[in-house]
Amino acid sequence: MLSRSIARRGCPGSADSLARSTQYDWCEYGALKLAPIVSAMHAESISDSFMIATDATSAPVRVSGGTINWHVFVFISDVGHIFFRAVRRHDGASIGALLQGFRGHLLSDASSIYNGLHLVGILELACWAHVRRYFWKATLTESTLAYEALSIISTLFKVVAESNRISKLSERDAFRVKHATPIVDTFDAWMKQARTRGGATRPDRNSAELRDQPPRCASSVPRRSAPEVAQQRLGARAAIVEERARQLDAL
Repeated sequence: MLSRSIARRGCPGSADSLARSTQYDWCEYGALKLAPIVSAMHAESISDSFMIATDATSAPVRVSGGTINWHVFVFISDVGHIFFRAVRRHDGASIGALLQGFRGHLLSDASSIYNGLHLVGILELACWAHVRRYFWKATLTESTLAYEALSIISTLFKVVAESNRISKLSERDAFRVKHATPIVDTFDAWMKQARTRGGATRPDRNSAELRDQPPRCASSVPRRSAPEVAQQRLGARAAIVEERARQLDAL
């Protein structure tokens, strides 16, 4: 990778003429010299940040006989630091060690490795795109509830899209607060209501209602074609989204 980068920049001489061991030595030397600066950025982010955003990606590392996966976390703090940390495992213990002492707000994806952090004082700033993804999955089992949630979330995404046209940051933030807050409040109220509705019509698997039913074989269940299923879902979604849009317009 380093040799390709050198070649792209048109440096004198051929990048292939540089031994890989020389390039590795450069990287190691640079990492050792810059490590104290990165550590200082890390420490200041932990102590002074109101919010830190993070994400991780796997990074294969060559070892004897093959490769093993490490994981590289990027951290973006609101005190102006962006730094990377590599860990062997993508788990709660690793991210907990990296953020030890932090008690601010954490913006991350929906990975379960962050769950433990939110039990010890770190406030979760959840990702709406990940929230939406799980509701899409839920359309297969709880289509009515799932499409209701998706319709509310889509309205929130429209507010964000409109706000992105505003160049001044303070005005953009004010626009989002004004127009997104009622939608988030609606979603919060919907979740409380949905908890009483979800699965309410499903009998418990051990209930007498299910025990008394004769077993059904696969051939006794009427089969529908994929286009029929898709058309039914689209129709149900359109009706639910339209109804939710009317409710949101009335806010």
